[in-house]
Amino acid sequence: MKSIFEGLSQVTALLGTPVSAETLAAGTVRTDVSGIDFRSVGEFLRSEGFDNHLSRRAPEDIPSLAVPVLLLLNAQEAIVVVRIEGA
Repeated sequence: MKSIFEGLSQVTALLGTPVSAETLAAGTVRTDVSGIDFRSVGEFLRSEGFDNHLSRRAPEDIPSLAVPVLLLLNAQEAIVVVRIEGA
């Protein structure tokens, strides 16, 4: 598993404009509850030229054209999905 920032960094690299995990972490506001203010993550990524949004979906409901995507897991871990097959 990767941290959320490591996963986001990998996604930016896959999209051709790498942003380091350290840079992402430095550009993000922290909260008391989850530790990460996801609104500030989205704003930072938009300022770097990335179109992004956060949504809750079942894995089978993610469109194959949406990849790469970052799946957020428990304990601030994440998985990068680069291919979706089936249906």
